[in-house]
Amino acid sequence: MTIGLDFDYNLERDRTHKADIWLTYEQPTQADLIASKLATIYFAVYASQSYTQRHGIPSTMDSLKNHRFVEHISPSVRSELLDVLIGTERPQGFIAMRTNSSLSQLWSVTGGGIGALPTFVSEITSAAALVPLELRIRRELRLGYRSKAKPSPAILAAVKWVR
Repeated sequence: MTIGLDFDYNLERDRTHKADIWLTYEQPTQADLIASKLATIYFAVYASQSYTQRHGIPSTMDSLKNHRFVEHISPSVRSELLDVLIGTERPQGFIAMRTNSSLSQLWSVTGGGIGALPTFVSEITSAAALVPLELRIRRELRLGYRSKAKPSPAILAAVKWVR
């Protein structure tokens, strides 16, 4: 079996039908897919130590407006949540960077910004520290695979391993 990691936010784009298993934040809509909830991912605000030494630590969600925010935008990330969290009025320069890559967002936060990242970041790096703000964002991570692949021992083994 070959495992290919192809990151895309649009499951409809797999027109080749080469992918057998998906991890997605969206509920798959294709009739031939078996999908189940795999995990709940929680998000929190993170910043590097060097950033907080230079710019301070926001004490409220409203005070976040005074910082340089690294925003993750993509079809599966609800960017409008930022409007709900801090409002639509933002000072010039508030968005330091926008990216559709979680890894780019993490590197940007560790390099000099502040952003909402999955809480598992605390387990994989100490370069970004949790900022003590009340942030209640969570996403359901789903596992999906084609129903025609269900009899495959290799697919079932991979699904079992991922779960």
